Amino acid sequence: MDYTKKACRREVKERLAKMTDALRTDASSSICHSIHKLKEWQEARSVLLFHPMKSEPDITPLLGTRDKQLFLPRMIDDCNLEIVPYSGAESLAQGKFGIFEPSESNAVALDEIDLVLVPAVAIDRNGHRLGHGKGYYDRLLAGFRKTTIGVVFASQIFENIPFEQHDIALSYIVTENETIKI
Repeated sequence: MDYTKKACRREVKERLAKMTDALRTDASSSICHSIHKLKEWQEARSVLLFHPMKSEPDITPLLGTRDKQLFLPRMIDDCNLEIVPYSGAESLAQGKFGIFEPSESNAVALDEIDLVLVPAVAIDRNGHRLGHGKGYYDRLLAGFRKTTIGVVFASQIFENIPFEQHDIALSYIVTENETIKI
């Protein structure tokens, strides 16, 4: 079935609404475990994570990783993100859209990051990602040539989703059921 971006977002919202809290917790735990097993995670020295929205897999346990330098995105305006070192839960404040982000701005360049974990509304099996429609990650990752991992629940995977030339494809997809290398 071919979807428009709007129809795809609506379909995912319906699918996610069917997930119980217990299933969401178990699935998030499995996703974190699968990310830990990836060679790219194990070898990375610096990782850009994301603080999840309620509808996204809870990867906050990864913020407890001690052997890597961790970063989170921080909104700097209505279109762009900056990359800020993560220095503990106490350093976070609720930002736009209710997403927790570092409260201080001491941004680093993207080329200092080895691995990026990326949220998505939906991802297809070719690594095309559908976000919420603002293009934050497409702008952030433009020109990034290192590993990117799309982190979603299995119900957010589609065979094909609509994409445009500027949309950034991912290197991997990790769900609670599988790890897909693109």
